[in-house]
Amino acid sequence: MIDLDKVGAHAWRDASGVCLPGITFDHGYRVKARVIHERDQFVRGIEPKDFDMF
Repeated sequence: MIDLDKVGAHAWRDASGVCLPGITFDHGYRVKARVIHERDQFVRGIEPKDFDMF
């Protein structure tokens, strides 16, 4: 059973999760989350930050 409180994006939290069955680090897959600043959604200037999810 997937705990819906632990997956997806949540406001005011510093953690996020995603369920990708069969996509594992051991099989050579890599997943990154790209986070953009709220002020830079449509205007260039503040670069997004990439975070490895493993």
